[in-house]
Parts: sequence; C-alpha cells; structure tokens
Amino acid sequence: MKLFVTKKFWKRFVMYLIITPILLFSLIILIVYWKQDALVQELLTTLNKDFKGEIQITGSHVSPFANFPHISIDLENVRIY
Repeated sequence: MKLFVTKKFWKRFVMYLIITPILLFSLIILIVYWKQDALVQELLTTLNKDFKGEIQITGSHVSPFANFPHISIDLENVRIY
C-alpha cells in the first residue's frame, strides 16, 4: 500500500478539478443559446397570462458575460398593450 499518491495522480486530479466546471459552464451557455427562443417564448406566455394586456417583442439576444455571473437577455422592440 502506497502512502503517498504519485505525481501523475495529482496532475490528473487537478486537471479534472479545473476542466469539469469549465465544461459544465460551457454546456449551460450552449443550452441557453440553443433554447433561447423557447425560453423567451415561455417567459412571454407566462407574463401574458398574469398581465392584464399583452406584451410583444420582435427579437432577443442572450448575453452571458455582460452582467457576469448573471445571464442577460436583451429583448428588442418590447410593446406593452
């Protein structure tokens, strides 16, 4: 039984410790970009149910790093009736 773990083990451990959060964060950003239209449409549907009137937009853009660590969604031409 080895009391000390090899240098190779520590290199792999540190690499996985660094790479795993980066990959998870990248995956979340990719999903938000991919599902952007569905997320905005779901938000508008929910808002229009609760709001007396109607809210319309013409487009949207996701900005994951503009207000880091929060993800910003830019809504274009918002109209509230």
